[in-house]
Amino acid sequence: MSKFVNSFVFNEKSYHYYDLKRVFEKYPILRKLPNSLKILLETNIRNVNESEYNYILETFLKRDNLRKIGFFPNRVVINDNFGISILKEFLPLKEKYQNINPTITTDLIVVDNKDEKEKSNILKSALARFENFSVISSNNQDFTLINLEYLSTMLYSRQKDNDIFLFPETLVGTDTQVSMTNSIGILGIKLNEIDIKSAILGSPIILEFPSVVGIELFGNITLGVSISDIVNALIEILKISDIKNKIVEFYGIGLKNISIEDRVTLSNAIIEFGAVCGYFGMDENTLSYVEKTRGVDATLIKEYFIKQGMYDNQDLTYDEYIRFNLSTIKPSIVYKKGFERIEVKDVPLKLDSFKKGRVVKDNDILIATISSNSSLTLLIEACLVAKKACELDVKINKNIKIFFELNSLQIKEYLEKLDLLKYFEYLGIKIVIESSKELTTELILDIEEFNLNVVSISSLDENNSNSKIKSSWIMSPALVLAYSLKGNINFDITKDTIYQDICLSDIWPSTNEVNNKLLSIDSSCYQNKYKDIYMKKETIENLKDISFDKKILDMFEEKEEEYININEAKILAIFDEEITTKDIVPYGEITPYTQVGFYLESIGLKPDQFGTYEKRYDDVEVLKRGLFSISKIKNKIVFPKEGGYTKDFENKEIVTIYEYAQKMKNQNKPLVILSNKKFATSYNNLQAIKGLRLLGVKAIVAQSFEKNYKEDLIKVGILPLELMEDDLKELKGDELINIKTTDLKINSKFEIEIKKADEVKYLKVLSRLDNKLELLYFKYGGILNYLIKKQLGKI
Repeated sequence: MSKFVNSFVFNEKSYHYYDLKRVFEKYPILRKLPNSLKILLETNIRNVNESEYNYILETFLKRDNLRKIGFFPNRVVINDNFGISILKEFLPLKEKYQNINPTITTDLIVVDNKDEKEKSNILKSALARFENFSVISSNNQDFTLINLEYLSTMLYSRQKDNDIFLFPETLVGTDTQVSMTNSIGILGIKLNEIDIKSAILGSPIILEFPSVVGIELFGNITLGVSISDIVNALIEILKISDIKNKIVEFYGIGLKNISIEDRVTLSNAIIEFGAVCGYFGMDENTLSYVEKTRGVDATLIKEYFIKQGMYDNQDLTYDEYIRFNLSTIKPSIVYKKGFERIEVKDVPLKLDSFKKGRVVKDNDILIATISSNSSLTLLIEACLVAKKACELDVKINKNIKIFFELNSLQIKEYLEKLDLLKYFEYLGIKIVIESSKELTTELILDIEEFNLNVVSISSLDENNSNSKIKSSWIMSPALVLAYSLKGNINFDITKDTIYQDICLSDIWPSTNEVNNKLLSIDSSCYQNKYKDIYMKKETIENLKDISFDKKILDMFEEKEEEYININEAKILAIFDEEITTKDIVPYGEITPYTQVGFYLESIGLKPDQFGTYEKRYDDVEVLKRGLFSISKIKNKIVFPKEGGYTKDFENKEIVTIYEYAQKMKNQNKPLVILSNKKFATSYNNLQAIKGLRLLGVKAIVAQSFEKNYKEDLIKVGILPLELMEDDLKELKGDELINIKTTDLKINSKFEIEIKKADEVKYLKVLSRLDNKLELLYFKYGGILNYLIKKQLGKI
């Protein structure tokens, strides 16, 4: 057993864990690691061999960004849009290799509740066939919070021999379901499709050791400031900060004022700027949230994180520091014309018309809308404003049509449980599914006669269907209510009176009041929300009629090579210009008279049923036919003709790249692509990589590669070779390419052979197999092939 394993007794039960304090005793400097790095440290010493401990500890001591470190998730969460694509690959594999299963807990959340027969069959089939796999589906309308409110556990347990081991939950996924959980002390990372599939099959995620930026929150939130104001202030800081590929960790005394719901908003904002994640350590807010949403006692979670030095600790060392003073943030609203954000004190300065009619005047509010799509924190804040207004007998201006648009019954239940929704009703706010923007005849005549500039306000950007409204503003729900009490926007709401001698400060709730209300929501709300959400398993006998597209198995091959041996490969394309992933994979509407269009017609679809490329890339035939099909791409082999073409030199005719690739596949001939420029710039596109593999491309020779794209090429078994000399000018495309080495080495330099008739040339290249893992993946034909063999016990 590892020297770092320890145990403790809780409620007369013994628990084992990998004790970080034993690490800290030997290396005291590691006590001050950020909480996110402590989780990474724990997961590494728990999952690697003891022979690797020195490397791991040295990496954390030096915080060496040039070193690689493993991230070992114990759960995967994916949405159905992403997950269906993955299952379409895994189900044929399961049929071929019966023992293949997810090695870690895999949760698929159905986001789109439409009863599509194909999707339903795939989900049922996966449930019947795979262990460690679940589908979350119900009639509940809002699934955006399910991972945060229900699935995440914060602490995992596993039986090993006769002992129970505890360790922090670590998570990977495909969307904001992952980044949300960083707000409750879970280290979660969003990944691409290849890495998600690898994680499901048991592979650690290999990261460059991350720098951690500490954002210190301090100061009190001032009157009228909402989470939207805080996020916008944070965005201004992030615009001048470099957080790309770094972990951002929030800390400081200001955290006590930030609810879990608002932490989610901040975490999601961080992701938008390219950070690995926006992480909040475990504290009292986290535990209260866990107990509120799960209806459990979170004392064991607290005990574990205290023992590991990861609970409510502030004295930590970050690579970079950002100070974020909450008290300097001013309340603001957005003027929809130009979407200009303006501090509320400056709103009167924005106004330029002050005409009066008989009933209303310029800048009067006539339509006000609070949407239930706003965060629960903001809605509670608005309800508390309504409560205080009722207590002070302040009324909403009689000319205003004000609505609470309720598109979530769950939100209604929350607010009713808190005994708050009634204050909206007391003030005359109409609770509707969809609000009416119609005005009375009296108001319309007044607006038209005096050419008045009247106003609508809302908590979300929405279409204003009333042409009589000339100015629209977006603001927090509480400010929608506060401005409606005044009835006009021509005043400084932070200082001027709203009604008689009543000011905003008299009706605005404190942060503690809002957070206390959040914490007082009965856990039964969450239990009702998530009861019966798991799709039930069916027996395989009931699913015999389901068939899978086995063409995807072309991605997988039985391979184990100790050297590179690509013999007499044909050249698919030669590019003299920089190629982006957008050049490789088309987007948008599928049109007739294209390879994809002809295929869809052949299976009985009409042009108006084609849809978009993006929605059809799950179909292997669409993906293969779509590659390199954009009209402006320039393949030197057929220049000056542009588009997705190449030359079949055997028949001396120009054909589509897809047609030529299919012919070579039937002849069992490998393909290579050559490029005089950087290959696959722009954003990373996994369909481009998968499609190349399906076409039969074995290697790409280019001057350079985009880093992530190069890594993913290797993960699907395509060899990236970097040109060491500019010598493609004489090539015509009818040559044969031999790529051979005597053994596999990291960054080996060798010559590839270019044959044409009796003439032979040699071209110097550098293998971009940059580390041992990449050698391993290439040896077995890609990471998934490697993991499958490993799971089957063949390695």
